[in-house]
Amino acid sequence: MSGPFFAVALSTLATASSGVTADGMKSIAYGCGDVVVVGAVRNVEGVWEHVEIEGDFLGHGWATAYVRIKHVLRGNGARASVYARYSDHTYRAFARGQQYLLVLQPRNDRTYTIRSIQRWSSETRSKLARTCT
Repeated sequence: MSGPFFAVALSTLATASSGVTADGMKSIAYGCGDVVVVGAVRNVEGVWEHVEIEGDFLGHGWATAYVRIKHVLRGNGARASVYARYSDHTYRAFARGQQYLLVLQPRNDRTYTIRSIQRWSSETRSKLARTCT
């Protein structure tokens, strides 16, 4: 993986939420240094790194996905395309052509940790917190 791509470490696919929107829904929180983007995600087949976790009978590993960024909603520094690493039991089934909202937290080594990922819609944007935490 060379070229103008960043490695992105995905710590979880759960939604990071904080606060409540006007309609009573939980808002999607992001840190003041985070980058919030909308983009398409697809797996890079054959890139899997097994992680040994004591007592984990299902098994976990790091998979790599390719993110093509369509819009940057908050923050800066993200390029048009990035590679994303995420931890899971197997490859995540990202819908072809589906756009996702991703909260990326920069790391010191010019990589990111994905704090949140969910399907993009106009409703998703309205749940994005107005200010960073």
